[in-house]
Amino acid sequence: MDPGITPDMGGEAQGTAGWHRAGTSAGKDGAPSPSFRTTPIPKIPPRAKSLFGGPDFTEPSSCDRAAIGVSASLPDQSSQTERPKKENILDLTKYMDKQVNVKFNGGREIVGTLKGYDQLMNLVLDDVKETMRDDEGNERTRSLGLIVARGTLLVLIAPVDGSEEIENPFAQVATD
Repeated sequence: MDPGITPDMGGEAQGTAGWHRAGTSAGKDGAPSPSFRTTPIPKIPPRAKSLFGGPDFTEPSSCDRAAIGVSASLPDQSSQTERPKKENILDLTKYMDKQVNVKFNGGREIVGTLKGYDQLMNLVLDDVKETMRDDEGNERTRSLGLIVARGTLLVLIAPVDGSEEIENPFAQVATD
């Protein structure tokens, strides 16, 4: 920005916010050159004292809604009922402080003690051991300790107690 151009803060109080060039400059004929002022901005009185619709809140009229690009057919906020609290898909409270097997989107697999979780299914696991498999099917494990598993990456959460690996019932047996 040109160092000679400054914001016109004084004009804002009068409803004419804009930019002006510091100092005066004369044109070719000696007359002052036009300033960089913008058109006057009308002052809009505040509608509410509270951002969250307190007792001083007034609903915008249909003209106001159209001016800001909101459909005039939207129901009033007062007619909407409160929605019930959204519950998790899984109830993980019964697995707290128990061993769980977790599989991730990229193929990683871990086993650990569930210590906590949140609404986004982020998990806190302790005493975690990761099982790594290579192309030949060899397994290796390594200890990770305490981890936070991001919920968006989870594919499977299963308790270790009461579950076991079974043979694939859909695998076709090759006949010789």
